[in-house]
Amino acid sequence: MKQWIPAVLIAAVVSIAVGFGVTAVLPVFSPPPETEVLSGEGAEKEKAAETKEAPAEKESTAGAEKTAVSAEKEDLSLSDPEKLSVPSIDVSAPLEPVGVLDNGQMGVPSTENGVAWFELGPEPGEKGNAVMAGHVDSIDGPSVFYDLENVKAGEEVQVTNENGQELLFEVRRVVSYPREEAPIEEIFGSSDSRNLNLITCSGTFEQEHGTHDERLVVYTELTEESEQMLLAAE
Repeated sequence: MKQWIPAVLIAAVVSIAVGFGVTAVLPVFSPPPETEVLSGEGAEKEKAAETKEAPAEKESTAGAEKTAVSAEKEDLSLSDPEKLSVPSIDVSAPLEPVGVLDNGQMGVPSTENGVAWFELGPEPGEKGNAVMAGHVDSIDGPSVFYDLENVKAGEEVQVTNENGQELLFEVRRVVSYPREEAPIEEIFGSSDSRNLNLITCSGTFEQEHGTHDERLVVYTELTEESEQMLLAAE
């Protein structure tokens, strides 16, 4: 079965409202020294090991292409993901499925400590790019992905499904992009690998725009052991 995901989902990477719509003065965050902020032609030179990226705040989708990306769905009989764990930063968060808002943006978590899973894309473990997003902070302080920029290549991320099945993903790279330059197709588009991409905001909070100036993306891939387990179950 094929699922069609509008490329207009530029919102997905630009659509996590860190301040829950609040434009009050929030803490300022700067990318860590190992983070490589990509822009222009340099955006093609991503550091595979420790570059960082950023995701989610509500932004305009003006100018987004009207093309569509197809995600091939597999019949793996996976139950929906229920919990995300990132041990290296002590994150264990409930997942909630979200789709696309009326304004074309990806839905956001309803709580500051929850994580949104984009249910119109692949299930975590299927071929393609599954995407999850979380807030970096709120008016009350740090939120679930506050320390996401500290994740390193080689570390593991775990997804627990509703039936108790646990899937392990290995972090491949962490990249930080200027807010309007995140590669939407790379994050949400089709892939032959079984990927899970985590997105949030990073950089400096720009009060005039009501959002941070960068988007952070943690790219992960299903481990060989988890893949073998999935395929054996079929």
